Amino acid sequence: MYIFSRLLSETLELMDDDIIATVNNMNTTWTARKNPFRNLSLRILDLESLRGTEPRNYFGNDVTRVFHDLGHFTLPESFDSREHWPYCSDIISTVIDEGNCKGGTWAFAAASVMSDRICIASEGKIKVNLSAEDLMACCPTCSPHDYGCQKGNPLEAFKPYSTSSYNWGAHTHCLQHCTNEKYKFSYKSDKYKGNSYYATARNTIQIRLDILRHGPVTATFEFHTDFQFFGEGVYKPIVKEKSGVRVVKILGWGTEDGTPYWLAANSWGHHWAKRGIFKYIRDKNAGKIESYIVAGKVYAKSLSSRKKEIFGSRSDEVGERARGMLQCLKTRRQMGRGATRGVVTDHLDKDEEKRFEKIIRS
Repeated sequence: MYIFSRLLSETLELMDDDIIATVNNMNTTWTARKNPFRNLSLRILDLESLRGTEPRNYFGNDVTRVFHDLGHFTLPESFDSREHWPYCSDIISTVIDEGNCKGGTWAFAAASVMSDRICIASEGKIKVNLSAEDLMACCPTCSPHDYGCQKGNPLEAFKPYSTSSYNWGAHTHCLQHCTNEKYKFSYKSDKYKGNSYYATARNTIQIRLDILRHGPVTATFEFHTDFQFFGEGVYKPIVKEKSGVRVVKILGWGTEDGTPYWLAANSWGHHWAKRGIFKYIRDKNAGKIESYIVAGKVYAKSLSSRKKEIFGSRSDEVGERARGMLQCLKTRRQMGRGATRGVVTDHLDKDEEKRFEKIIRS
């Protein structure tokens, strides 16, 4: 058994070297490197859990697609949510290390996006890191599996935050209390409430408008084997072999050496890419990344009753490691009404017109 394990490890090492050499010899838009923090054999031995979810099954007939009215404005060439909302930079910059929870990528991304949007809507007054574990354990419609680090649907992950009648806790493994006895808030009072969940229209202008107006979004894409070796530059698939599906957080966009990109956060920790943040080629729908963009909407008025910062000071280690399953369940309240069929046009109001003016001029 030991000999077999060693031979397998050596074989994988050679395969990894081949992939890195292939990318780096092509003089493409990015360079590859080894990422020592990950057990690379997982991409072969645990491929099913790496898949995370199935994008073709995301959207039913009842999903709302939001179309933003741009008006007479022109989108900025580059945008970074961390810089545009500096009072939420610490929350938006949070990068999760999912550890061995490969199938939970949909939950990590959704919880992170909603944490960002609550901070943005409250103008930095409410800072929380919401629980992906709660989604995996307590959201009965998010995944076809009972609970845990299994593939799921990021669109469904926003529904618990979007409807007051959502049936939390239907799973038998849902623990509706905190394992820390000193934590003084109940599971029910620890929820947050927003307004709606939706998908963006399938074009890059609409995706950028949504980020510009409301904050980061989740994006789902089919990732190729070379993605895990990303080092720097603007990633685009080189190796044809696919490893599965990932859900990440898009927090901005820009152009590098003439190549347009999405600025995104993965959940592989700070040792991957640039402290967990990477650039992914834009406007090409590579890996179908621009086809499955979803988020939840939060309005400031829906947070007016949450004036105190529920969780107090952030630990320096918040977000660096994904905590064990069924830890203290820090999620926001369910968001208002559910989605309805069709397309909704999101018009600019007067306050947003003024904000847009400042963005364009800056």
